[in-house]
Amino acid sequence: MTIKEIQDNVITMPLLEGSHLPSSGLRHFEMVNTIEKMGASATLYMFEKGRERKQGLSIERVVYPYLESGIPAIIGIETEVAGHSVLIVGHTFDRDSWWQQAELGYFPFLAGGISWIPSYMWTPEFIIQDDNFGPYLASQRTLLGLFTAYVIVPTPTDCPIFLPGYIADSLAAGYLAPKTVARFFLSQTKVHAPWKETLGKLWKPRNMVLRPLILKKEEFISHINEVGLSQDVFIAYNEANLPDWVWLVEISVPELYSHHLKIGEVLINASFPQQHIQVGREPLLAIRLFDVTQIGNEFKNPRITKDTKPVKIVSRPTFKEQH
Repeated sequence: MTIKEIQDNVITMPLLEGSHLPSSGLRHFEMVNTIEKMGASATLYMFEKGRERKQGLSIERVVYPYLESGIPAIIGIETEVAGHSVLIVGHTFDRDSWWQQAELGYFPFLAGGISWIPSYMWTPEFIIQDDNFGPYLASQRTLLGLFTAYVIVPTPTDCPIFLPGYIADSLAAGYLAPKTVARFFLSQTKVHAPWKETLGKLWKPRNMVLRPLILKKEEFISHINEVGLSQDVFIAYNEANLPDWVWLVEISVPELYSHHLKIGEVLINASFPQQHIQVGREPLLAIRLFDVTQIGNEFKNPRITKDTKPVKIVSRPTFKEQH
């Protein structure tokens, strides 16, 4: 849409919902309406009134899974002058960061009570576009969150995301946490030292790293081939009857994730309604740790493959090059 088309769209919005031009800029619901007019879906998260923060959410937990999925996010901030919005298009990566483990170890309250290490803890800065000050500027991740009033995430209309990323990694942590699950994978794996010791570390305090991102089924299958996972893994995931879109929650430990390596993944149905979870139904599709792939959540009859080493995590740009 052109600027003129955006203005015309806002003018035609009902008085109770929109505002007439001239105005100082679009409000959050006007941006949502415009994004939808452009053919995308838009999810709005309100931080200004404390609703999202009361749920224990930070902008990192909301925004980061989409950034890793190649989807930028609009952030509305409150300045001392007026409201303003910027676009987050990416992030930096610090493999030597002390804080990712220290926060959980020394300041668990600040960590929000979570038991795993979110992969955004290796992200000291978000990369933003600000029409006042320029493109590709770095903003401290935690500082930006102090002034956030709202977050808008645009997604393709063919991508029905009923489970947000912060729910996906919470679910993954819950599926992996029980001691029975630890015993299951440790008893089934055929990996040897040092990787079996690495697998055992996963269930020790402050060692499980989770990285959620959403992928098309075809993109995930391509990833399996690109990182050199075996044909047996491909066959196992085919048996899982993957939907068109999945939350891929990559699993690692700090010393491997700092080098962009993982030891497995949890696959979750992104189109699964949250209310179904509340009545006991599960969106879990599969879990793989090294050479053990479990389809569904019954934890029996796993597929044992030849995949006994860490592999690279998914890497993708925020914006795909257009040809």
